[in-house]
Amino acid sequence: QATDLRRHAPGRFRFFAVFHPAGGPVHLARLRLALADPACVGLKIHPTLHKVDADDPAFAPAFDLASAAR
Repeated sequence: QATDLRRHAPGRFRFFAVFHPAGGPVHLARLRLALADPACVGLKIHPTLHKVDADDPAFAPAFDLASAAR
């Protein structure tokens, strides 16, 4: 698992934070923490898998968090 790799080889692995538009407040809190991690290099969305268009307003909270995390 990616978390194990990061623990055993600090500084060698980067990751994308994944956002699910129906994840609710708990998911947004987890996303906020992930985006604050220096190893997080961006945001990943799955519009096809979640059956939500990428420009749907449901993604706005994630885009806002990612923009603020720069």
